[in-house]
Amino acid sequence: MRPFWLLTAALFSIILMTDSCKNEPKTPVKPVASIAPSVAVTPNLQYTDVHCWIENGIFFVIGICENNGGEWQKIALKVTPTDKKGQDLAMTKDQSPIVALVSAAVPPKGRSSFFAGWPLETFRGSTPDSCRLEGASATVVPAGPILLVEQQSGVRMYNHKSGGDPAPSSEYAWQMSAILNNPLQQPAAHPRMELLLYGKDKRLWLSFLINPEDAALKQGIKLTEERSGPLAGQEKRLYSWFVTYEGLPQALQKHKIGRTEMLGFDAR
Repeated sequence: MRPFWLLTAALFSIILMTDSCKNEPKTPVKPVASIAPSVAVTPNLQYTDVHCWIENGIFFVIGICENNGGEWQKIALKVTPTDKKGQDLAMTKDQSPIVALVSAAVPPKGRSSFFAGWPLETFRGSTPDSCRLEGASATVVPAGPILLVEQQSGVRMYNHKSGGDPAPSSEYAWQMSAILNNPLQQPAAHPRMELLLYGKDKRLWLSFLINPEDAALKQGIKLTEERSGPLAGQEKRLYSWFVTYEGLPQALQKHKIGRTEMLGFDAR
């Protein structure tokens, strides 16, 4: 079974990183096909919470991108890894530096996350240390519903010491919930949420897609919802789920989750 956080990348269709038996990295970044068939615009983007690190022989990049353009856009980013001296690193020919945002339709001033990883043998000449980001492409798409996430909450779950001692011994999971609100009249056919996990070091370590239509995911994180199907105009819906530390990035396992954030969108 793939670790929880690696399954995240597979759900995004951005990276496929482990073999279910050998747990060895494969092609982690899926090249983005042509996403600008008609109306392409110059990306006007801002990046926040960008974080690069190496774990288990993989160079990871994660962050949040804000669309500062005036239209709804489908956006792809170019990631240029750099070494400790700030020098750009070339990739092998079978790898792509292009990464799509989780949401395929980002409204003006809207945000969506990105999360990708590459095996270290991908890079020529040196070991990656950081990266530069730039908009690879942006395509105008029709406007859609804007989904808001409200009343986010998280409860830490603890293992208890044996012998009847009620004192908690270790934090092993979070029980989370949030309300997804569609405030306008336009229905959202495929409501989704992006779960962002920050460590107590205040760094972003995981971006995870919550897809209520994925039966395997619902079972894996014990996702429950008040109702299923499209989110009607002006409807609010409560979701809850369970996240264990097993398989999360090593920094979250060691220092634990400090805070969480949710982003809502309608999948296209």
